[in-house]
Amino acid sequence: NIFNQSNKITILLLGGPGVGKSSFVIKLTKNYFEKLYIPTLGVEIFTKTFNYQNEVFSISFIVTPGDHGANEDYSPLFAKANFILLFYDVSVEGSFNNAKKILFNEISNYAWIFKNKITNFYFVGNKKDIIPRKENYGIIQTFCQKHNFEFYEISVKEGVGVKALINNIIEKYIEIIS
Repeated sequence: NIFNQSNKITILLLGGPGVGKSSFVIKLTKNYFEKLYIPTLGVEIFTKTFNYQNEVFSISFIVTPGDHGANEDYSPLFAKANFILLFYDVSVEGSFNNAKKILFNEISNYAWIFKNKITNFYFVGNKKDIIPRKENYGIIQTFCQKHNFEFYEISVKEGVGVKALINNIIEKYIEIIS
């Protein structure tokens, strides 16, 4: 099929340090799991093409650092993004609350940019392979349902849920552009 301009998707990844944003993208783009924690120091962009239902989609992943200064202005990134993935770590108590702080302190400031696109927002719990889990699945699911946010729990290390998440994003994108 012909690759066309409308099949370009931009995904912004946010979340605290060590939640797996870079690991997620490295797993998708290089089919490799990085065991060492290497903090993202600046904004990094990765691109990968995906085949979905006989169509080619080019997805750009914009990864932000987990520790960023209060003076960072991500508004240009929010404006470019078709989707926002806000990561938290299911194995760290308080990680979801930290993600909610990012939502309410940073993302909500840019909600006007999205207008009706705010539904293109996902909470992504990573490291579901780690036991015991420290975050309450039911509470998080209820919060996401209440606010109409998509919600996925994945394991980047084991590859669980990663493809389903990307497929869901592509499906939503097709709905939007149709």
